[in-house]
Amino acid sequence: MVFKVHQKCIPQRVFVCMMAFLGLTICNMMRFSLSLVLTFIALPKRSKIKTDTCILPEDSKNETKTHREVIFEWDERIQGQLLGAFFYGYVVTQLPAGIISDLLGPRRVTFWSSFLTSTITIFIGPITNFLDWPGLFVIRLLTGLFQGAFYASLHAVVAVWVPKNERGRLGTFVFVGAHMGNFGSVTITGFVLNALGQKRWEWLFYIYGGCGFIWSLLFFFMTYDNHTLCPEGLLGEKEKSKLDTYFESIKKKQKVKFFDMPWKYFGTNLPVYALAIGLWGHCWGVFIMINNIPKFMASVLGFNVKSNGMYLGGAYLLMVVIAFASSAVVDWIDKKKIVSLTWNRVIFTTIGSALPSLGLLGVSYCECDGTCAFICLIIGMGCMGTFYPSLKVNGIDLSTNYGGTIGSTSHWLGTTAGAIGPSLVAALAPDSTISQYRVVMWLSFILMSATNVFYILFGSANVQKFNYYQPKTRG
Repeated sequence: MVFKVHQKCIPQRVFVCMMAFLGLTICNMMRFSLSLVLTFIALPKRSKIKTDTCILPEDSKNETKTHREVIFEWDERIQGQLLGAFFYGYVVTQLPAGIISDLLGPRRVTFWSSFLTSTITIFIGPITNFLDWPGLFVIRLLTGLFQGAFYASLHAVVAVWVPKNERGRLGTFVFVGAHMGNFGSVTITGFVLNALGQKRWEWLFYIYGGCGFIWSLLFFFMTYDNHTLCPEGLLGEKEKSKLDTYFESIKKKQKVKFFDMPWKYFGTNLPVYALAIGLWGHCWGVFIMINNIPKFMASVLGFNVKSNGMYLGGAYLLMVVIAFASSAVVDWIDKKKIVSLTWNRVIFTTIGSALPSLGLLGVSYCECDGTCAFICLIIGMGCMGTFYPSLKVNGIDLSTNYGGTIGSTSHWLGTTAGAIGPSLVAALAPDSTISQYRVVMWLSFILMSATNVFYILFGSANVQKFNYYQPKTRG
């Protein structure tokens, strides 16, 4: 059968992770390309003449005078609302989708959320051209609703398919797809927009939506909720034994219904709070980099859309490289028992918080030195890669049985940073000047540092007691 062709070459758990990685890559390309697109199609009306900005000679020659015509006159407030609209929807579906994935299995949740995201992405151009920014706002809101479910379901996919001793590498591989998507988004978006021109900007979303549509169908027909549902012969004996042993070790004796889940223990568990707060700080930094750095580089430093995409793409690529390299180091440290798994997670989480926050701060002090800004940006963003084999998989450390619920709940809280951030940045930097963005970067440094300190003090990688919780039998 065509859907089993991979079994001789690739273990099924690895294949599932490869599909999840590719799906997350495509979804993030659909998700974050708008931040770069806005610098190309929307020129805000300024409230005053800007003197606290730079125009780099190599970019100002043709970008500002030739290509940067006004298609949509959206000011900073409207652009902030458009970027934030995604997260208004995203926070709604994170928690319920994680719970549903834990209770019923993640495959259908993953499929439908990706399929619907891809479908509405295709209609971004026509609806925006017809209804202007209110139409795009609704599209972004719906995209957030569907992608919130998609991201939450992936935690459950990893929880059931990736044994603990492979979680650093395979878990990182899956979730680093987010930044491969960011890399693809800025590089491909910059190239496509530069090649097609402003008048055909909507073709970008036809491409992304089409890719997502194809992936959704492949994922649905080539993967399963867990290894026990795979047809006979799909799993090799060694892999089946490994996954059977893993399932036995997590001791999930029966399916737990929604109202029987250990909600009280989730809400009173300090390591869960540490995870959620640490993740909130990370999300703040990520969303500032994704949503606002492209605008900073275009509005303040004067980079055109192609240069912007190339420089940001380099930073995202380094992040992916560091994520894979650090995941190997994390697993090696755990195997050698050099430090406890908790300290292992804390050390790499701190690297992924402290250096990026300093990088953001450094960008705002580079003044008009584009090289300095790029160095600070690439170091800061690159070091965020250590987040993936540490804080990102920490929810599954705490509980494999409820990994989807804990991961989606923590990420749900984290995405409130994305809902708050764009509007707050628009208020703090209405004229996109260096001094205004410096305030934004200082705020980011403080928030990321404070949340990381909380995680250092109270974070844990030990399996929590509620992982083995079984509801009392009703008689």
